[in-house]
Amino acid sequence: MKKTVLFFITIIIGISLTFLILYLASKEAERNNEIEKEIEAFKQEAEKIKRNNLELEEKISYFKTPEYQEKIAKEKLNLQKEGENVVIVKPVPIPKENEIQDKISEPAEEIKLPVYKKWWNYFFDSN
Repeated sequence: MKKTVLFFITIIIGISLTFLILYLASKEAERNNEIEKEIEAFKQEAEKIKRNNLELEEKISYFKTPEYQEKIAKEKLNLQKEGENVVIVKPVPIPKENEIQDKISEPAEEIKLPVYKKWWNYFFDSN
């Protein structure tokens, strides 16, 4: 009888230890998966930073070119090369939409009429 009780206790302890080990192993596998996800996210962020660094290096190399420096000197400092002529082009004012509509809505022959005839037509014309 002692042997059977001892045997059952050993089996119960063995099964308990097995479940405990399985539980701890599953927790460790879950933790490993989270770590792998974090590593992947860091790798993607590192790639993004590398691409950003390459773009910045390209911009820096462009900013160091004589063409860019000349462009900035002309635009911001109003400088010019020897023998170079500067031409200033003023923008043409664009009429507003309501001004265009007013001109379109008036008949062409009334635009050419003198003001007194327009008033005469306004008060005495039956149109």
